[in-house]
Amino acid sequence: MTTPTAQPTLRLVDLGRHLWTRRTQFALFVGTVTVLSIAVTYALPYWYRSGAEFTIEAGPTAANASSGVLGIASQLGLASLAGGVPSVNYYEEVLGSDLVLDHVALGALPADSQATRYLRTFSVGHVADTPRLRDEARQRFQHHFGTSTNGRANTISFWVEARTAYAARSAADTILAVLDATITSIRRQRASAERAFLESRLDTALQMEGAVEDTLRSFYLHNRIINTPDLQFTEARLKREVDFALQLTLQLRTQVEQARLQEVRDTPVVSLVAAPELPGKRSWPRRSFVALSALLASAACYAVWIMLRLVLPLAG
Repeated sequence: MTTPTAQPTLRLVDLGRHLWTRRTQFALFVGTVTVLSIAVTYALPYWYRSGAEFTIEAGPTAANASSGVLGIASQLGLASLAGGVPSVNYYEEVLGSDLVLDHVALGALPADSQATRYLRTFSVGHVADTPRLRDEARQRFQHHFGTSTNGRANTISFWVEARTAYAARSAADTILAVLDATITSIRRQRASAERAFLESRLDTALQMEGAVEDTLRSFYLHNRIINTPDLQFTEARLKREVDFALQLTLQLRTQVEQARLQEVRDTPVVSLVAAPELPGKRSWPRRSFVALSALLASAACYAVWIMLRLVLPLAG
């Protein structure tokens, strides 16, 4: 009966000794790979990043809901509890929509400060005039765009990359301008629908006000002397109905005027916290990162190669 022989193992000391004996070859391999990786970065396209941080000005509805429990719910981002007041997450979705981003993803951006040359970076130099080309341009753009929100400060941040520093800043400015116009348009459409509804309710309230006032006038005409408890009670009830109708009419008139003002309001709704700036350095490629990654990867590959050369003879 034969006893099984122990399998030889490779220790780290042995691996380190073999790497030391081949240190010249190891340094040459690692250095060559690192230098080649850095050289490749000069052939890669450059990208520059710009962005902004902003907040959205609250509309009349949000201002009315900013007190008490509704205000707390709005600050916590619970728009449904705050009377339908949009939260920063809603505006982040608007910012990331095709309606806003297509102006950059499918459009042309100035490549220099004088705007003498324009680039269609994401549509690959041509007009995206088919659904497939538009989808491809949007997919390319999504790799060079990002957003974030700060729920406590109610601010939204975004960044966008382009092939030149001026194009990156122009892209950020374009996104801000289109976002402002889009939110203004959404608020105008909502204000128009709200105005139409309030005007119909105001007409109904005016008719009700006239009816209860006619009822009170008729009561006074038929009851010149009000000295019984039943007549006094009827008079008080009719006065309450008239007061309620007057208050309802006044409130509806105020809301109608607010809706009309919001419908024609053209003041900017985007308030900048940090405006887009001209980037001073490229965001990609980062040669220090590429060099470090190439150095570590090549060293690991060389160590694995030495390990395989040592393990295979031992296993045989």
